[in-house]
Amino acid sequence: MIKDELETNQILIEDFGIRKGSRWNNNEIWLKSKGGLDSCIMIRGIDGSLRGIHYKHHRPTLVLMDDLLKEDTARSEAKREQIKNTFTDVILPIVTRDTDILICGTILNEEDIMADLLKGKIPGV
Repeated sequence: MIKDELETNQILIEDFGIRKGSRWNNNEIWLKSKGGLDSCIMIRGIDGSLRGIHYKHHRPTLVLMDDLLKEDTARSEAKREQIKNTFTDVILPIVTRDTDILICGTILNEEDIMADLLKGKIPGV
């Protein structure tokens, strides 16, 4: 969907001069735009390779996380803790003070990461 929008949305193309970059696959979309400004969209799962993520010499400026837990994994205390640990030990260290983090999701268990984030229980957020 994202690639299709970038290829066919004439407003985006005209306003930003977006063109395909050298990578255009399911995990990474590299873009070129007016003025030579390059950017990248990377797609990773919460249990994928996240450490050291960068594009050229840049760290992420936006981290968008959606539905970190599914209903079946939300029932498992071990899986809930694994997600929390990944967030604090891997996600938070890859960002800088210029990075925005947007997390979308539903509380599936009173002890899951979404509940803890809303209660202010996650340090560094």
